[in-house]
Amino acid sequence: MNTIRALLAGLLFAGLCWPLLASAQDVPPGTYLRSCGEVYLQGDTLVATCRRMDGSPQPTSLPAVPNCVGDIGNMNGNLTCNYADAPAPPQPDDGPEHGPPPPYGR
Repeated sequence: MNTIRALLAGLLFAGLCWPLLASAQDVPPGTYLRSCGEVYLQGDTLVATCRRMDGSPQPTSLPAVPNCVGDIGNMNGNLTCNYADAPAPPQPDDGPEHGPPPPYGR
């Protein structure tokens, strides 16, 4: 009887410590953790296996994860984030070779 109690206590303790073991890996937080497993950092690259929309697993990685701003997510099996140093979106070219737009009606 004492052996069974010790075994149950050990299983309970291991179950309570499981989240601590996952957080001890220092993986960044994000919604991806809800649908990705086998998560680890390899240098500054986040590596995981994430579920696709059809439920199938897909190995994926996200480079330069320290430069991510905001949430890290799972988009159909691919890790995604917004990078802090992302270039500005291209602006329309209003250079002299194009000239001003023609007046309305001409």
